[in-house]
Order: sequence, then structure tokens, then C-alpha cells
Amino acid sequence: MNSKNIKNNNNNNNKNINKSNNISSPPLPPSPSTPTFRIMTLNVQGLNSKTKQHQLSYMIDLHHISILGLSETKLSNRVAPYIFKKSSNYKLYSHNLDNNINGAGVGLLLSKEMDKYVHKHEAYKGRIIYVNLYMKGHIKLRIIQIYLHATTTGNHPDIEDIYNKLFFYIEDVLDKQFKIMLMGDFNLKYEKYIKDYKRKGHAHWKFDIFRRLDQLNFTDLIPLYHSDISNFDTFHSKNQHLSSSRIDAVWVSHNLLMDTLTADNFPIDLFNTDHHGVVTTLIRQGLFNQNSHATLKQHSIKKCIFSYEKMTPEKWENFSSHLEIVIIKENNTNTLITDPTRIKEVVNEHFQKCPGSKNNPDKVIPPNWSSYYQPIETIDPHIYQNLMSPPSDDEWTLILSALPKDKASGPSGISNEIL
Repeated sequence: MNSKNIKNNNNNNNKNINKSNNISSPPLPPSPSTPTFRIMTLNVQGLNSKTKQHQLSYMIDLHHISILGLSETKLSNRVAPYIFKKSSNYKLYSHNLDNNINGAGVGLLLSKEMDKYVHKHEAYKGRIIYVNLYMKGHIKLRIIQIYLHATTTGNHPDIEDIYNKLFFYIEDVLDKQFKIMLMGDFNLKYEKYIKDYKRKGHAHWKFDIFRRLDQLNFTDLIPLYHSDISNFDTFHSKNQHLSSSRIDAVWVSHNLLMDTLTADNFPIDLFNTDHHGVVTTLIRQGLFNQNSHATLKQHSIKKCIFSYEKMTPEKWENFSSHLEIVIIKENNTNTLITDPTRIKEVVNEHFQKCPGSKNNPDKVIPPNWSSYYQPIETIDPHIYQNLMSPPSDDEWTLILSALPKDKASGPSGISNEIL
């Protein structure tokens, strides 16, 4: 597939488009010099209104959204390419079904600063769209936006097909050192999946997407950054008989996790939608500010890659002899302890034996530990002189006078006022 051509199995007619849908250029997005950037996912509940398109454009500029994932766009493949055509600052990648545009539609709206990194993009059945971003230093990022079916009734085969295609897109690049962000409207509650799985040991087939994401060690960012997610529902229906729920989410692969800084809900007040967005703040340094391989080579900067499969027993013995610290020696063999429980036991044993007791004048502290038991020069040793002395009358008076008043006396029957 040619770069920047959406893969679409249907023939699209791009003629006779109403040019009034074009959006003029909004103000520039944040400078690449800023230390962070923001990616958001949002169910827009339709994007055919010209007014709504302008409101969306204003919102992402106002809040410095570098990449916006869109669900339920309801845009046809014929119209979508022309919406942001006049914008010099944003590029829209969009896809939908030609025969049912009202029930689907996904898109990714990128600032031009981000779009320059796009190497490839692809979409599937108006439910999945992704872009591959290639940055300096061999950093590769795949951003996937999804919009799953609102109901499973009568859609089992289609949903299974979407799941299979989604995990093909994920697993295809996991082994190629891609960082992956999956976001969108899942129309499923992860908390319900966890509850059912813990109670029954299995869950409904519709939750298979969460099971497979867990198996691939992906992380749902909202629970990661917020211990209480009871106020993080993203769907708020206008129908009073329907309760709110958290069905929009952002998941990241384990190798992208450390590049994230925050994740929060994003209420929408500029246009109509029954969803909140979910916005993720990422650290730019680890993704975009790496020195390129060519730059490192020009400056003769090299990195060491260890070839463990070529190690021999003699090489391992030589390596061990140069280690400054041996964790533990068992049966005259240097052993690296990795089990957390065993580590606690070894550390406890060290501090039980190494410092020794006051009655043991022959104790020997290894040289590499001795500094830890020496007095700290910056601390005045006289502060410890009266440490074990009982408080004076004046000190007792000061302590008692500081006790709070109007408190219950407790079992003694003596109130603080009496003291």
C-alpha cells in the first residue's frame, strides 16, 4: 500500500464534493519544544455538521491536542478527505463503511507536526484505523483508534472479525519493537469484565478483547493514574433510564507505559456529544527527542550490546570476579538472589549479623559496608546526648498545654482541660 493511502476494499468516488465543508486553518498547535504532548480519544457522535467541525478544530487547538482519535464520525469516505483539506495545521485520516455510515466511522486527526512522522496508515470496516509513526532513533509508535459495536445482539460474527483484525494489527508489530497505543469507544466496561471473571472464573465472549489485552501486558491508563475511578464514567446518556459508564479508554503496551505522564477524562462543552474524551499526556523526550542513529554514528557514539548466547563458563567466571558486590554466597558459590521473599530474608540476616551486638568486641564489618555504619559528619553528635533522658517538668508542661481541648476523657476519666 502506498504511504498515506487508506486501505479500503470499496471504491470511493471523490467527485462533486461540496467545498463548503472545508475548514480553514486554526492557530498553530504547541511547539515541538514543549516537554509534553497530548493524545485524546473521543466519540463525537457524528461530524457531518460544518459548525461542529469548526468547534472540534477550535477545541483541539485550545487544549493543545496533538493527536485526536475519533469514534462514530458518521462521515462517508467520499466527504471525509475534504473536511480539513484547507487546514495547514492538521491532517485527518478517516474511514467508514460505504453502506452504513451512521453506525460506524473512525478517524485520527493529527497536527502537522505529528503528521510528518506518519509512515503508514490502514483501516478496517469503519471500526479500526491506525497510523504508524517513525521517529528518530528507531522509535516506532502505532496508534490505533477503534469504535466497537454498541450492541452484541446479532453482531457476534462481525465483532469476532473486528477482534481478530485488531489483534493482528497489535501482534504484527509487537515483535518489531513498536510502542502501541490503543484507544477509542469500546462500548464495554472493563470493571464488569473483572467482576465477572473473579466471580465465575470466566467472562462473556464479548469481553475477549480485555482478556487478550491483559495477556499481552497492556495497561488501562485511567485505573493506573487514579485509585478511585468511580467518577471517571465517559458515557452520559441523555436517556435518564440509562446509567453512565466508563466505556471509552486508552490502553498502552508495556514499552510505552513509561512515556505516559497522566490520563484523565475530558468533558466536552463546545459541541454536542454524550461522551467525555479521554486525554493522555505523554513525555516528548523519550519518543521524539532521541538522537538519530545517523547522528550517533557521525559522532562515533556507540552502545554496547551484550551477546549472552556467546558466553562461556570461563567468561561468566571472569565477569563474576569483577563484580564489586556479591549478593550472597551459598556452598562457596556466588548467587544472585531474585526472589523477593528471599531478598528480605538475606537483608534481615545481614543486619542481624553484620552490625553485631554491643557485647561483641570482635565483630568485623566488611570494608564495602563500613561507611554505612560511620557517623555522618554533617550531623552534630551532641543532639543524641539527652536522647534517653526523661522529659523535664517544663517539657511536660509544654506537651500537656499543646493537647487539644473539648475531647472525650476516655477510660481514665481525666480530660485534657484537667491536665
